[in-house]
Amino acid sequence: MIDTSPAITTRPGSGAPEVWIRSTESAMGSLAPSYRWWLAEYNDGELDGEPLATLAPPGERDADGLTARWRLDGDRLCFYAEPDGGDT
Repeated sequence: MIDTSPAITTRPGSGAPEVWIRSTESAMGSLAPSYRWWLAEYNDGELDGEPLATLAPPGERDADGLTARWRLDGDRLCFYAEPDGGDT
C-alpha cells in the first residue's frame, strides 16, 4: 500500500535504530507493531505533503516529533496532523 499510494512519500534508508524506538516506548508506552515497522523502515515521510512524526535520537525532543507532548491524547498517539489544525 505504501509503495503504490501517491499520497504517501517515504524516505528509504532513514529508518530509526531499534534503540531509538525502545527508548521512545519506555517513555511513551508500546507502539503498534505496524508503526514500529514504519519507524524502523522509514522514520520519515509525508501524507498528502504533510510530515508524519519522526523520532529524534534518545534524549532529544523535537517540538513536532513523535515524542512531543501534544502528540499524546490519553492512550492514543497522534502521528499526523492536518496543517489547518483539523483532523489528527
